[in-house]
Amino acid sequence: MRLSNYLHSQLAISFFPIFLGLFFITSVVFLVKIASLTSVITMTSFELLKLYIYSIPQVIFYTLPISFFISLTICLSKLSSEYEMVVITSYGLNPLNIIKIFLPLTTILTIFLLVISLGLIPKTKYLTKAFSEIKKKEANFNIKESEFGQKFGDWLIYINGKDGNIYKEVTLFKSEKNSENFIVSDEAILENEKGHLSFKLINGKVFAIDDKELNQIDYKEMYINDSVSNVDVVNFDTSYNFWKDNLKKIEILMIFHFSFYHLFFL
Repeated sequence: MRLSNYLHSQLAISFFPIFLGLFFITSVVFLVKIASLTSVITMTSFELLKLYIYSIPQVIFYTLPISFFISLTICLSKLSSEYEMVVITSYGLNPLNIIKIFLPLTTILTIFLLVISLGLIPKTKYLTKAFSEIKKKEANFNIKESEFGQKFGDWLIYINGKDGNIYKEVTLFKSEKNSENFIVSDEAILENEKGHLSFKLINGKVFAIDDKELNQIDYKEMYINDSVSNVDVVNFDTSYNFWKDNLKKIEILMIFHFSFYHLFFL
């Protein structure tokens, strides 16, 4: 028991400085990558911190096994160079028994990395990608008041006033093959519902004009959804369903990722 505590303490002396150093360096790399997104989209400090938190599982996945391997090597090398290994083996323990002392800790580390690699990393990557797409869409819908030629999806849009995400005296127009649609609204609110942007129009009229007739509809509330969708962002249910669905498709890239996440630390 005392020998086990001693060996674990020697391992900890090497492990924590190496892990913290690698964690800091890798975090800086991810922070630079996250900061580069500000050239495309506008983010607050809280949103930058949110994206960094999403990247922490990847930082741990890359730094933890390397730190453990290096610190274990240093620990055993130190025991050998300072002749402590000779003293330990003189009490009847061979090197294989010493390695077995580290086996429970190695098993716990392996299970922990499996949870991170197969559970947390796919989820956080999905959240990061979905967040970036939402911010890009919001940037594209920076509609200015009293300016012509602006678009919301397939609709041309004109607004007379704006207060945050609330728009006053909104006019939308869309021309199709055999008809034209014209919408007027006293007020509109840009809503973000789980990553899907839409206009909520309040108190207005819809005019549908074709070659033969003109139809008018009065409404109190009406929604116009964003027609621009990103097919690359797939809805994420659970990590199990994510890997099951992608491995069923026999996608080479997914098989590579799945194998890499297993073999990296085994």
